[in-house]
Amino acid sequence: MGGLVLDIAVAFLVKSFIRTFWFMKSFRWDRITGSVLDSTLLDPNMGCPSVRMHYRILSSEGPREGRDEVPFFLRRSARDYARTFSGNPVVTIRVNPHATRATLFFDLDQRGG
Repeated sequence: MGGLVLDIAVAFLVKSFIRTFWFMKSFRWDRITGSVLDSTLLDPNMGCPSVRMHYRILSSEGPREGRDEVPFFLRRSARDYARTFSGNPVVTIRVNPHATRATLFFDLDQRGG
């Protein structure tokens, strides 16, 4: 059992570190309004649970879809988070102004902070 917790913790830390890197790198990217099409709980046998966000944005190039994955330490937290996006809510998506195909979803952008 201890190995499983360690596996979850390591996967969570690695994924969180990578997301933090992208959060900092995308700090000056444009913010565009989008809508969540689907949020799926990913619960692998090894590693940490996550929520895959599937969203659509309207850009100057027309409508586009993107995906992002948010890691969680606890399965219950991930499940509850995925449920908050039922009903296709409006969200804020970061878009790289120099490579508009690059998009990212961050929870902090949804709270205005």
